[in-house]
Amino acid sequence: MAEQSSGNEDVSSWLLGGSAEPDQAEAAALELPRLGWAISPALQQLQTLLEGGRVAVGRLSGVALHRLANELGLHDSLELLELAEAEQVREVLDLQVWAADRVDIDELRDWVYALTLLGDDSAERHLRGLDVELLGYLLRTHCAIYLARDEDEPLPEEPIGSFYTTPDGWFAIDIVCETESELEQLTGLLDRIYALDPEWGRSLLQNLMWELSTELEEWSLRWRSGRLADLGFADPLEALAVYAPLTLDEIDPDEGSADRPPSADPEPVGEADPRSLVASGDDSFWSRALAQVDDDDERRRLSQAMMFLANRTLSADRVAPEQHELADESLRRLRGRLSIGLEQLTNGEVDRASHVLGRVALSRIARLGHGMTVAIGRPLLPLARQGGLGRGPRRLDLLEPALERRLNLLISPRPTLGETEPPRAFASRADLRLAGAWVDEARLSARLAPREIWPRELPDGLTLPSIFRSRVVARALGLPALDEPLPSASLQALRAHLAPVSHEAGFDETIAAAARAELEARVGDQSGVSVGDRDAAARLALRWFASLARDLAAIPVGDAIDPRFVAGLYLSS
Repeated sequence: MAEQSSGNEDVSSWLLGGSAEPDQAEAAALELPRLGWAISPALQQLQTLLEGGRVAVGRLSGVALHRLANELGLHDSLELLELAEAEQVREVLDLQVWAADRVDIDELRDWVYALTLLGDDSAERHLRGLDVELLGYLLRTHCAIYLARDEDEPLPEEPIGSFYTTPDGWFAIDIVCETESELEQLTGLLDRIYALDPEWGRSLLQNLMWELSTELEEWSLRWRSGRLADLGFADPLEALAVYAPLTLDEIDPDEGSADRPPSADPEPVGEADPRSLVASGDDSFWSRALAQVDDDDERRRLSQAMMFLANRTLSADRVAPEQHELADESLRRLRGRLSIGLEQLTNGEVDRASHVLGRVALSRIARLGHGMTVAIGRPLLPLARQGGLGRGPRRLDLLEPALERRLNLLISPRPTLGETEPPRAFASRADLRLAGAWVDEARLSARLAPREIWPRELPDGLTLPSIFRSRVVARALGLPALDEPLPSASLQALRAHLAPVSHEAGFDETIAAAARAELEARVGDQSGVSVGDRDAAARLALRWFASLARDLAAIPVGDAIDPRFVAGLYLSS
């Protein structure tokens, strides 16, 4: 296994509800120049890090450094790379110069050349810090290497590309590039290596003469995969274990599964000051709970554990770290699952959070939160499979549109809360209660309008509430059951039954009596429905009729009623 980085990625601060930006006191101390335009957060962070020097930059993990370098651009990141440690830069290239399991040769060439532009100490530190196989792959992909004074194997008469002779005269290198710019990068790299250490340059080229680029790439991938695994990145199928749901019966607040502290490192890289990881301005249970952790060693342990879990979650979601918007969304969902799980284990008592965090692994807390979330939508699945909520199995399109949208989001593989637009991650037990109320509404809607009372035709726009209301109206007006749509003339008769004074349901006793009879048939004492569900069904029916009454009351008396403008009934056009 490759050497493990102890980097605590700034992803941890996202999980904590904060950001990677400096706090207000640090920002004020910077005395940023007033240039008349806003300085981007990335540039503000860069200025903070440059003022802190190598110590401040060394607190970034390779993943955080990679994110910042991408936001700044490679050219503007040179000062940052100057101060970084070799392990950090190596991790940056692990994330930057690969496309799946293949090296992106253009990215690799650009980044390695950028390292040659640094000062002598930094350039040598970073170039030597790269896997020799990766550096060798870059050279062997572009270069054929010959001994300049080999009498047994003379040089080709004409190069395929351009000949380059090393400063010591030992090697003649045929560099094959597509552009002059690429040629300048390769010759610049070779010049820099020889200027830093001629012995290193000779040894490198001599060893590369007989290497195959395919084997060099394969070994580079092995080292990279090991390092990424140490950081929590994994094969997406393996990483899906973070979504294995747990129930409360499978987890104990005192179980002793807590993540172990990071191993000691004589030269730690990427250990952020734990105080900078405390959330500010985020009132989630997760953030409030972490604010209770006042031991620095414990914060470091949690930061390391969060970094590992966050990276594994990105792998499971098939999100690359450089996909910043997708990564942010993935980690918001993770923070929500952690918040729900921790709130459940502490019964909402934030003072107990430190105790639980010290005894339960973060991955298990998140899995509990996920298990609680997916359990909310589970009662819908049998109904949906049987076609009781839509125009076919697994469809929900007979529910009212807003409810249909919310429930489709709830039962998706990555549940989200459709209360807002765009939807957001579940983040609390209150969110689960809200979603549970939507599930109850769908379940009761199917009870009030079961398949046996559906009309033969199910036109667009027809919903379960429409079927129930139409059934009640037909009963009240003495019309036949709903084999056919209600005649449009029934709207005038129905309007006559609007309550003459303010009434909760909006209709008179004739409609109310028909509604009670229909409710009794669906959820009465003999139906096997609980008292609580009967009361909830009555409230739901009341709401449905109040909505219909408002639509009818909005049409002036004496005006003809166009059925196209009255939603909520099964009407003939």
